[in-house]
Amino acid sequence: MRTRKIWTLYGIILVLVAFGCKGKGFQPDQDKIDSVAINREIKETLATAQAETDDNKKAKLYAKAALLLNEKGDYQKANAAERDALRANPTQSGANGVISNVYLHNGKVDEAMLYAEEAVMRSEGKNAFAYFVRGNARVMKGMYAPAVADYKKAISLKSRILEAYINLASAYGSQHQYASALEVLEDAIKMQPGRAVTYRLAGVAAEKAGKKPQAREFYGKYLELMPQAEDRDIVIFWMTNL
Repeated sequence: MRTRKIWTLYGIILVLVAFGCKGKGFQPDQDKIDSVAINREIKETLATAQAETDDNKKAKLYAKAALLLNEKGDYQKANAAERDALRANPTQSGANGVISNVYLHNGKVDEAMLYAEEAVMRSEGKNAFAYFVRGNARVMKGMYAPAVADYKKAISLKSRILEAYINLASAYGSQHQYASALEVLEDAIKMQPGRAVTYRLAGVAAEKAGKKPQAREFYGKYLELMPQAEDRDIVIFWMTNL
């Protein structure tokens, strides 16, 4: 659960890919954060990092704390933890990825790209998160085709992260490649069939791909899983106008 929540945070929260239709953007949902539990974990992780004498282990602990602080939304402290990670071990690719996301959150896309590129370089092709973050930065710069390559690489390294599939589909949608977006979302549904948001997104992709019966089915499943959804009336309107 913790890993999925962290990756959700790093989804393209700042970009609404509308598939050319107002109001039908990709909007990854996020679990509510247990503030007591996360505060306790942050405190324990930072304390362990400060006491650790092995620089590599210390860097990983600070990077973990930075991820948790980002999840909490405390970006100033997250940035400080990231810097501590890099001071302990300058080759810590995870910390660079977190810094990149902080810059994205603040709308500093060029700075985010620099750190994302460094994260990928330092990961030596082994860190899925580094590719995922660079994909996000590339989307923010409108570099959709390279972003597709990054998301595919992230999925190849860590295949069960739903947010990587969602962002890949989003990048396809930005290029009007709706059939490809739908195919990716169908894979995501097979992987995690209980996630309501994926059906909503698949409905948008199917509709834009001209597959109205499929779109109606996906929208219906979304409403079945989310009977009290805030956008229920909107989705019903979409269904009735297919």
